[in-house]
Amino acid sequence: MPLPRSRRDPAADSGLKQLRIGDVLQSVVRHVEDADPSRPARRLFAVTLALLGFGLVLQASHAATTLGPGQFRVDLLWEVAFRSVALGVLLVAAMVGPARLRPLLPLVICGAIALLVCVWVPGLEAPYNGAHRWVHLGFSLQPSELARVALILWIADRTAKMGDKGRTYGRPVFKTLALVTLFAGLIGRQPDLGGALVLLICAFATMWEGGVDIKRAGAPFLLLVATVFGFVAAVRPYVRSRLGMWFGDVQNDQVAASIEALSNAGPVGTGLGLGVLRNQGFHYNDSDFVFALVAEEFGWFGMALVLLLLLAFLAFALQLVASIRDRFCATAAFGLCISVLFQALVHVQVVAGVAPPKGMTLPFLSDGGTSLIVSSLAVGLAIGAGRRHRTE
Repeated sequence: MPLPRSRRDPAADSGLKQLRIGDVLQSVVRHVEDADPSRPARRLFAVTLALLGFGLVLQASHAATTLGPGQFRVDLLWEVAFRSVALGVLLVAAMVGPARLRPLLPLVICGAIALLVCVWVPGLEAPYNGAHRWVHLGFSLQPSELARVALILWIADRTAKMGDKGRTYGRPVFKTLALVTLFAGLIGRQPDLGGALVLLICAFATMWEGGVDIKRAGAPFLLLVATVFGFVAAVRPYVRSRLGMWFGDVQNDQVAASIEALSNAGPVGTGLGLGVLRNQGFHYNDSDFVFALVAEEFGWFGMALVLLLLLAFLAFALQLVASIRDRFCATAAFGLCISVLFQALVHVQVVAGVAPPKGMTLPFLSDGGTSLIVSSLAVGLAIGAGRRHRTE
């Protein structure tokens, strides 16, 4: 299914050309569309493997210089184990694909809601730094990550069933927006406003690809979201503090150090394992600020490599979506890939100081079990959509 075409407007009829993002994407799609979606699916898999491998190198480098020899070996074994599990999840998800999960979506959504509620249940909650974002089930799990995948699949299913009737505001769209609001509210309550905002953007991107007229159907909802966010920013000191860091009114040592790492990276950096930020009390250098680690140790070359891999991921994802003929699978693949890419975009922007500080990992490169597994799940399902839907 190709990406949606922009609607015809009076400006076009009068001979005037108005450039829109939909027109640009449609033009790109016409050039990248492949008759066999399994080809871009394989390329997407190769890029993901490259990111996973580079991430292992980064994590091993970080552990080697921050841990003792014994603890380093243990940490490295855990890292290899997690990435092996992530690869296994990706391969299984690719074999299953979103189509096989479609009949189970009501159960998946109910399970996601239950997990989002469990972050407040005594015995299951795992609060950290005043936030209730994790559930302890013998291992730590961040439900908001899984909830994003579940919601994208559900929206893809709903928009496919709506067809052209769901392009504007009506009962089907209202029900979709109601569930999006519930998920965003539960995540924002943790509190995790950044996670809620990411979920909203991914949800609306999926709705747009599914054919919903966001300008007409989503504008009132977006206005409501902006109002709520403004209210929360006014009453929550930590939100005002984050915004203050973004505007430069409040100093943040982590952001300042990461910007310095990017500024002083040089062509090839300090070399693998020779970074100094981690030895100066720089926290989360292996997770929320791992792109600063790339800059410090690999310089401009490393940063360009990561960004090129992400651009290749985007190109192959668009090619994959454009090549799938099934509307549900194409919309699901689009939303799942966008969720991974947008998370990467937020991470790089935070490290570069152009977005408010937000604890957001860089998919496949950062340390972090839930993020790694869920990103692999999302990409695996997208690849599965391409494997199972070839042109007849």
